[in-house]
Amino acid sequence: MKESKLSSTVFCLFIFFSIIVISFNQCKKDEVPNDITNTPNLSATSDNSLSESIFNQVSYDIDATLNEQMNAVLSKIKGGENPQPQPPAIKKQPVISLYPFDTISWPKKLDINYGDTNKIGDDNNIRRGKISTSYSGKIQNPGSEITITFDNYYFNNNKIEGTKKIKNKGRNSKHQLVFSETVTDAKITKPDGTVIQWSQTSEKTWITGELTKNNIYDDEYSITGTRSGTDSNGKHYEVKILSPLDIQGGCKWIRKGKINFTIENVPSSILIDYGNGNCDADAILTINNKTINIILD
Repeated sequence: MKESKLSSTVFCLFIFFSIIVISFNQCKKDEVPNDITNTPNLSATSDNSLSESIFNQVSYDIDATLNEQMNAVLSKIKGGENPQPQPPAIKKQPVISLYPFDTISWPKKLDINYGDTNKIGDDNNIRRGKISTSYSGKIQNPGSEITITFDNYYFNNNKIEGTKKIKNKGRNSKHQLVFSETVTDAKITKPDGTVIQWSQTSEKTWITGELTKNNIYDDEYSITGTRSGTDSNGKHYEVKILSPLDIQGGCKWIRKGKINFTIENVPSSILIDYGNGNCDADAILTINNKTINIILD
């Protein structure tokens, strides 16, 4: 179905964006000079990466769950306002509620309730609590919006709060689909009690691959936007995309684009250049007026 393909590829985009992990653990250790790695207070980089990864994972989880429920509708499994029954063999799975339980009625509401105790998923991540998602319409329709909120939700024992919104902005002058994504009032309380505050504003343009509905590997996206927050040490930071990031479905790395990372009380910003469009792990990092080649994981 076209709907299933569009939904899956749009959210795969959010997962690919988690490649932007600025922690220097990504670089080959012997390629980073001591005067770069000794720069103080870079915990903001790992805290931003954690925030990005968690909210991307949430997008993936709701997308996968919605697709499963739509398939259940097509298989004529009884559903409706009440949570869907869970087979005894998969008790570790959450309780799902989709209403209305059909493929034609919009808006819709999807609840994923993991309960009050931790559940280990097939991906080995630990979850508890509830994710609630409201759909104003089919995501492929211009103007349709997805709103995601949390109720005492924990991911790998990190408590997650905030609101995430994804909106179909229609097509640009080149007839390409454009989506906006925002995360507001995000708060991540880590297991040690420290807190990350985080926000995100992005625009994602679907460059190519929309017409090949059974092939995600030719899907290409252009991403612009910013991230900002306060790390677990109380230091403010900002991430800006200086030139659009190019993502392709068949490539695990960002193919091109530039980002700039600034951290409170760190005098030099961090610049990463992902290259000119090749699918490889090569990137260029600049900090403290030093420019080096790095290899991303």
